[in-house]
Amino acid sequence: ALLRMISLHKSRLTTPPSSADPLLPLLLAHYEEQLLMCNALDFNDLLHYMRRALVELPRAAQLAHARWAHVLVDEWQDTDGVMYAIIKELAAPLAAPAPATPAHATPTRSLFVVGDADQS
Repeated sequence: ALLRMISLHKSRLTTPPSSADPLLPLLLAHYEEQLLMCNALDFNDLLHYMRRALVELPRAAQLAHARWAHVLVDEWQDTDGVMYAIIKELAAPLAAPAPATPAHATPTRSLFVVGDADQS
């Protein structure tokens, strides 16, 4: 339950409100300190770094677009804001082709999502 609360706050980019549980901010700080001491990242950290790379490093976005033209997301109902930002960047349309470029030479991009409202 504690890791779920930590994950929830990290995925929302929020700090836990002090009124929720006075120990939670201290535990979160200790958790982050332990990750740092172990030179480790948790899943939420990996997602945040991926999002930042796609948004802040144009070359990272270019490489991702070159590698993945079609994006399929399963369990859509489980995505959070950070995951949505990554998906949005991966599925973003490419820049318009030069006027001399034939239309058939423009790569097709697609996004397909699958979710189950009963699981949300």
